[in-house]
Amino acid sequence: MPKFDNGASQYNRDPIRRELDRQNLRELLLEGAASPRAEIADAAYFDRLRSRVRDAGER
Repeated sequence: MPKFDNGASQYNRDPIRRELDRQNLRELLLEGAASPRAEIADAAYFDRLRSRVRDAGER
């Protein structure tokens, strides 16, 4: 009995998957652009973030 190659099926699905990924990324970027501005991610921001993580680990 001959074996069927799934390569053709994969070949057809790959562009569809890439297009869906592209659309999803576009939606995420537009959502982010429409969201309110957050605080600036400077050194002080990361210091506060590290403190919060450290404090959460001590609980």
